[in-house]
Amino acid sequence: NGSPSQITLDTTDVFIECTATDLTKAKVTLNTVCAMFSEYCTPNAFEVEPVEVVDAFGDVHVFPDMSERQMTVPTEYINRNAGIELDTPTIATLLNKMMLRSSVGADGSSVHVSVPVTRSDV
Repeated sequence: NGSPSQITLDTTDVFIECTATDLTKAKVTLNTVCAMFSEYCTPNAFEVEPVEVVDAFGDVHVFPDMSERQMTVPTEYINRNAGIELDTPTIATLLNKMMLRSSVGADGSSVHVSVPVTRSDV
């Protein structure tokens, strides 16, 4: 909003605010912006301080939520939707190469994936 709020090399604190009519999109946007900005935090890179938000109903929420999402996906579902025929260990290996921490599920026919906050497309 001009000179009084510009970020300089001497800036020590940045408050990132996000307003939206869709809570899911607001969370994705806030998480992505915070994750990208946090890379430049010094001396503690990737440090983000969460804030408590009280909504119109009096419920308290903490934002941003920088935790990884956990997903377990059947191998058959992955193969069908990707149009491929790969075994479960191969899929897990390829997902790891794509920087998605993955392992073969306990049942042997699914893949367990940890999705980082920066991958809202997954």
